[in-house]
Amino acid sequence: MLTDIERVNVQSISGLSKHLLDIDAPVLIDGFVNSWPAMQKWTPEFLLAEFGDRDVPVVTMRDFDYGNGVLNNVPLKEYLESIGALDENPIKKTDSDSDVNHYLAQVDINEHFPELVQDVDRLESFEQETVGSTVIYIGGSLFSQLHYHPFGSATLSVISGQKRVRLFAPDQGKYLYPHSFYSHFPHLSKTHHKEPDPAEFPKFSQAQYVEVTVNPGEMLFFPIYWWHSIENLGVSVSITSFWNKNWNSRFLPPPGPRAAYLYEPVRRYANKASGAIRKVGRMASRINQ
Repeated sequence: MLTDIERVNVQSISGLSKHLLDIDAPVLIDGFVNSWPAMQKWTPEFLLAEFGDRDVPVVTMRDFDYGNGVLNNVPLKEYLESIGALDENPIKKTDSDSDVNHYLAQVDINEHFPELVQDVDRLESFEQETVGSTVIYIGGSLFSQLHYHPFGSATLSVISGQKRVRLFAPDQGKYLYPHSFYSHFPHLSKTHHKEPDPAEFPKFSQAQYVEVTVNPGEMLFFPIYWWHSIENLGVSVSITSFWNKNWNSRFLPPPGPRAAYLYEPVRRYANKASGAIRKVGRMASRINQ
């Protein structure tokens, strides 16, 4: 069992990606994010002044159920006000006890905030992985549903605020109640809370985990298939970068995600076959007209 998170102080990022993949465990990285222009620029006042009138996608979820959340576009100013980011003391305002929560989550920075791309950086490419997306999170105090990343490594970089992260090794998945492998989100847990109801989820208490608080200027590395939940401690702004591991290097995943991994090509080819059948049907319909 992992009992503590390794902490690495980065003076040079050369070779760090190989180290991260070799140990195959989460790592907390100091020194890299602190050099980003975002650390000095991305205050609520700056975001309001630059993008206050811009519509942004915000997830509305009940009972912290992110997987079934509803996405709506709202002006950034309206959203920042709703989470208390513009208050004099924003950390005091929270909707963490409310049944309904709102979260600007996993918003592609290139698509929605292209002006900010130059303010952040990412680690060098990982071996056998290609660059995926970089997304921004802006949120108040709330709990983010337990999940793992099924396609590759990821990094969480905190710009402001704090995030408390619980990390569960892949072999703990048998206690975490994942959705079925043939569902739309097999990488999400059916649990929505930090301490799930023991009557509904009795095995959850057997799961072993390590907990870490990620502070401004720190980056947390997630290996593929590691389960994690994230709790915002007050208003926070963060960046997450994803990589995509090629199919051969993912084979075979740990037992927990294995069924979903094997089902993935079946679903992909079934969708292609279904699309081809519909296309033939449309062509036949035009011929008969």
